[in-house]
Amino acid sequence: PLIASFPGRRRRWQRLEPILDSFDLHPHITPDVWLAIRAVHGFLASAIALALLGTGSWLLSVLAFFAGYALGGAWLRSKRQERERLIGRELPAYLDLLTVCVEAGATLTAGVRLVVDQAPPGPLRSYFERVLREVRGGRPRAQCFTAVAEVIAVESLTTLASALAH
Repeated sequence: PLIASFPGRRRRWQRLEPILDSFDLHPHITPDVWLAIRAVHGFLASAIALALLGTGSWLLSVLAFFAGYALGGAWLRSKRQERERLIGRELPAYLDLLTVCVEAGATLTAGVRLVVDQAPPGPLRSYFERVLREVRGGRPRAQCFTAVAEVIAVESLTTLASALAH
């Protein structure tokens, strides 16, 4: 892998892996593939700049490459902020539904399953689906909530997971 080629960048790749995993992109898109995608965007931006401005503007072509490369990181940051905003907005409704299910006599796992079945697609539904997959895998429920909350890395989910663990 490319990581072995650049030992000084290993830390950066290790930070990128959980971010990709939090979007359910990893292991399909590894840090190497993500960086390759960003490089392709840079080359495309550079080629477009050369085509539009002519071959005499190499400096602008190089700047367009870096702008195209940086666009991938900016996109990922904006998606992360959008996901955090959606989770914060939807979490109270999910907690209300879970509370109703548990007060009606269902277990917490059954309540989560009912909420996932009724919820529209979104990042919070994805969180609860991942928790259910972990529970089906045989892990204790409290560990599932905590482990998935650590992967997604949103403060409100981490708080929820620690409250459910206690």
